[in-house]
Amino acid sequence: MDDLGIPGEGSRATPPSDDWTPSPGSPGWFYRTLIETPGHATQLMRVEPGTISLPHSHDRIEQVYILEGSLYDDDGTVHPAGSFIVRAEGAIHSGGSHDGATMLVVYGDVR
Repeated sequence: MDDLGIPGEGSRATPPSDDWTPSPGSPGWFYRTLIETPGHATQLMRVEPGTISLPHSHDRIEQVYILEGSLYDDDGTVHPAGSFIVRAEGAIHSGGSHDGATMLVVYGDVR
């Protein structure tokens, strides 16, 4: 078994779920962790319409692919479904959604 819990040359599947965890300090933001290991995490994230996150940063690079809806950055830039956003480790940012959004988010070390 490797660091991701995948048996040698096998695969690992995460079954469908409706379980969402509220994101601490960001009302209206929810996530589902698909896999997490030291230095890496992949999550689905859901944002309710009309919500915004407080300014924050991450200790790893953040990659965001918007599956549904749209997200806007604190500078007002709107990212519709299909957009891919990459944020540097430690970059302070906030964002929100007028219409709600679902995203695939990957956090990872680059070293």
